[in-house]
Amino acid sequence: MLIKTPNLEGKEISGFTPDVDIFDRKDLGEAISNLFESTDENLIVGIDGQWGEGKSTFALMLSAHLNKEKNIPTIYFDAFKNDFQKDAFLAVASELQEIFESHSTDSKKEFRTSIIKASKAMARGAIRIVARTATAGILDDTFLDNLGTSDNAEDEISDGIDKILSSKLDDTKTDKASLETFRKTLEKNIEILGNNKPVVFIIDELDRCRPDFCLELIEQVKHLFSVKNLKFLFITNRNQIHASIRKRYGQNINSHLYLQKFMDLWIELPRIETEYNSHSETYFKHLISSVTQENETLGNYLVFETLKSLFITNKTSYRGIQKTVSYLAIFFNTSKITEYTPYYQTAIALACFSKAEQPELINKIHTSTNHLQTLNTFFPPQNITKHRSSYAQEHAEVLLRYLASTEDQQKEMIKNREIDSGFGRMIPTDLFKTINNKLNLFSN
Repeated sequence: MLIKTPNLEGKEISGFTPDVDIFDRKDLGEAISNLFESTDENLIVGIDGQWGEGKSTFALMLSAHLNKEKNIPTIYFDAFKNDFQKDAFLAVASELQEIFESHSTDSKKEFRTSIIKASKAMARGAIRIVARTATAGILDDTFLDNLGTSDNAEDEISDGIDKILSSKLDDTKTDKASLETFRKTLEKNIEILGNNKPVVFIIDELDRCRPDFCLELIEQVKHLFSVKNLKFLFITNRNQIHASIRKRYGQNINSHLYLQKFMDLWIELPRIETEYNSHSETYFKHLISSVTQENETLGNYLVFETLKSLFITNKTSYRGIQKTVSYLAIFFNTSKITEYTPYYQTAIALACFSKAEQPELINKIHTSTNHLQTLNTFFPPQNITKHRSSYAQEHAEVLLRYLASTEDQQKEMIKNREIDSGFGRMIPTDLFKTINNKLNLFSN
């Protein structure tokens, strides 16, 4: 088995193709594209999903689908890779300028000029005159240095204040005009580029950005880029955005209501876990297929059944499934044994899952005398649905009961063939620690 699971970085994604769209999310992509085409409003839509749930893969498929199949001009922007930038406005505006230039819109030069003026206007708006006690906080050092030596200094200061206020008022009018010109020029370019179709701007990895950059992106998109037929799609984890809002504006702010001011609607990225359709199982099978090397035959059926059951019951993130499979590959690749006894297969699966998701469970197995409590930690009863993997859970229950029993009870279980220990031998009580110690040698 391969240690490193293949990723999509550098891979050409051409849309919702079967090799990438393993969860059949094309229908959701079609629904979003139909939504965008149904109105010329300036929509801001969020797609919400947990970390490691395939949001970026969906965003890349949707971007390619809109561009190639729907002929809708689409920009894909990785916010995390760009949060080194200090200016969220310029980060978004430069992406738009690039697509306008690539499509040779007639107003591209005009738009570039409007970006520069709008950027200057925003910079001026951010400047605060240094506070000075003697002048009620509205004069800076430069002005004080340039004051004359008139006998009537009070009149001179008063005149200076009037000039500053007048200048700032003039700047305010100019800045407002610059921002309005920017929006009008942007809308003109969007109309030319879209040619009666929307233009879609996808912003991915928002939840991984610095909180200040993340919130400035959201706020400035709403205030400065809301023009006819320009649609924004934010790919993120909503809870993380709420945390960013509280970090910036204080714990007492209602982050949900605040975010509502900037987002027109939310779409939940579906995660299906039913008796007949499990995204966990689908992804697990896809992953195992991708890490299995040519001419390699995987045995130890119970390992994979147990892991499948764990992933389904716990709704493990796809990233968590990846990490568990990597530990499994490490264990197999560092051992000369190719086939393990059933109880050992169960132990391998539980140990790899614990290592990736809940490291504290290993010690709990060896200290707990209530095996059912430990079992319920691995397989939360409230999440269990009817599924083929109940067979694996039964094996796990027997192994955990054995380890929580006295030596006499253990011998009785082996004698009654409740557990297959291999030729009637006692199972080592430090079984999980032995497996975990091996995995610890290769911790990341």
